[in-house]
Amino acid sequence: RKNTQKYKNLIENPEVSLLIDTRSEQQSGQRAKVQAVTISGTCFPVQDSTADDIRRRIVMQHPHLKELAEHSDAGVIYIKPHSFLLLDGALKAYHVSRQ
Repeated sequence: RKNTQKYKNLIENPEVSLLIDTRSEQQSGQRAKVQAVTISGTCFPVQDSTADDIRRRIVMQHPHLKELAEHSDAGVIYIKPHSFLLLDGALKAYHVSRQ
């Protein structure tokens, strides 16, 4: 939501990173098999009909997010990626930079 500190921070400093990992899929004691990707980039607010279209698509794929997506204060951001870091277990790392 646009009135949150998180959204205000994104607008003030648009350099962001997003981490996605498989920890919840691993059983106890299997941490060495965890995979993670970190995407670093710059975020931009999305406005007008483009934001409305994105909200509709989110609700189509994730109906449980309808109330949030259709809230009058819901903001939509776009992240232009600059680099990707894939960790495959504890020792294998792969980095790609797109500057």
